[in-house]
Amino acid sequence: DQESVLAMHRVLFSSEREFPCAWARQGFALRGGSFACGLKQHQGGPCGVLAVVQAMLVRHISVGGVLAASSEAAASRLIDSLAGIVWSARVGRLATVVSCRAPELPPMREAGDHLVQTSCRSEEEVRGAIQAAAGAYTRPSGGGVALLLYSMLLTRGLAMVARDADFPSPLVLPNGYCAQELVNFLLCGRAYSNVFDGERVVG
Repeated sequence: DQESVLAMHRVLFSSEREFPCAWARQGFALRGGSFACGLKQHQGGPCGVLAVVQAMLVRHISVGGVLAASSEAAASRLIDSLAGIVWSARVGRLATVVSCRAPELPPMREAGDHLVQTSCRSEEEVRGAIQAAAGAYTRPSGGGVALLLYSMLLTRGLAMVARDADFPSPLVLPNGYCAQELVNFLLCGRAYSNVFDGERVVG
């Protein structure tokens, strides 16, 4: 519903702020050609999100250290990668996949009429839900990045995401780049502020 959308934006930006254009119009589109598994990025900003998805995709298609995949195999492994990221964020037995009925991500205050959430009880169900909405996720200038973040937030729960961090902080910084908490959220399903536990001496 619309209040859920506004609440997610408050967690993402610490205010009811729209996604920057570079985020709202960034899908998970594959380059094709000689490096079939490479993701395309149109503008600066959501590079942290794309980097994590790219790393997961490389992990899924790497065999013996060799990246040899057809376009079809890369597209299938991309869906696997997105499903694994969403599934890692769950607290209980359910995960949520958000899809969009509109060809482009609608403005924040209209999004409640266009977004659809699907509850999933297994990683395979998550994969099926993302596959069913693949056009929304992989359209080059679609809202794939935003839909992945919405799915992660609803799967983890907004209160849990806020508790993961050391102190209140937006997941998308005012300069339009990913906070460390967002990168960790995508990597391990928890929006932790640090990259290791305890103390580490550097020098």
